[in-house]
Amino acid sequence: MANTIKTKKFIKWLKNKGLIFISQKGAHQKWNYPNNPLNRPVIIKSNLDDIPINHITTNLQTLGIDKKTFLSEINQI
Repeated sequence: MANTIKTKKFIKWLKNKGLIFISQKGAHQKWNYPNNPLNRPVIIKSNLDDIPINHITTNLQTLGIDKKTFLSEINQI
């Protein structure tokens, strides 16, 4: 897995997974499923060009998605 993922690419992946933008406070965006909310929303820093891998890993755990699945899906975007 790369050390970073482009923010725009990650947002596109979130949308493809069915998540929607909920709100923003400063540079932090909250994303969640519209009809079946997560226990904790996905948070990304929108002011970064690249999202660090540790943020990606945390968000994948929140979503319950393994890295292998994520990598195969993100490479198709």
